[in-house]
Amino acid sequence: MRKYLLLLAQLICLDQATAANDIVLYPNGVSRPGIYIPGFRTYSANPYSPSAENVALLREFKQAFPPMRIAGFSSYAPGEASLVCRLSYPVYLPGKIPYEAYLAEAMRAELLEAGLYAEDASVGINGHLVAMDFNSFGTGKWTIEATFSIDGKEPIAIKHEYTYSVAAGAVRACNDVSRALVPAMQDFLHAVYSNPQFKDLLR
Repeated sequence: MRKYLLLLAQLICLDQATAANDIVLYPNGVSRPGIYIPGFRTYSANPYSPSAENVALLREFKQAFPPMRIAGFSSYAPGEASLVCRLSYPVYLPGKIPYEAYLAEAMRAELLEAGLYAEDASVGINGHLVAMDFNSFGTGKWTIEATFSIDGKEPIAIKHEYTYSVAAGAVRACNDVSRALVPAMQDFLHAVYSNPQFKDLLR
């Protein structure tokens, strides 16, 4: 008679990182390979780190554009702080801040490091997050889309996709998703700064 043992232990036979609430099912006894069932997890992306390439690009703006500030950022889903990976695991931002705040603070950090940011600047950048989502199957992909505007000027829309390698298993795949957000945001902001429409907006 087969015995099914539920063991909260690391499954050596499988390349998975286990946690206390993971389950390993051994239908053929503990001496045979088991079936790994991951328990509930949450993931948190890393804090944003300004891109040296982005900062260098912004420093080239100093000769042509005045200092600027972040006026206000909104979102298609105001206050949303997580997205679900593999239909099960939430991916949060650091401190569970909203996605639009993460975008705003990322841009502020790079403008500040480039010497282009001033809280009392007359030029205020408004932003609206149109979409922010990821794919964790096959080719990993973060998709970020936003509009930017300055009072009195028509807004511009910029969409960017960042691809990355993703593992097959859910546990590692969702970790790949969370780790990819910082470079995805760096790439998105580079696409923003290098877009001729963004430069026209600042003139």
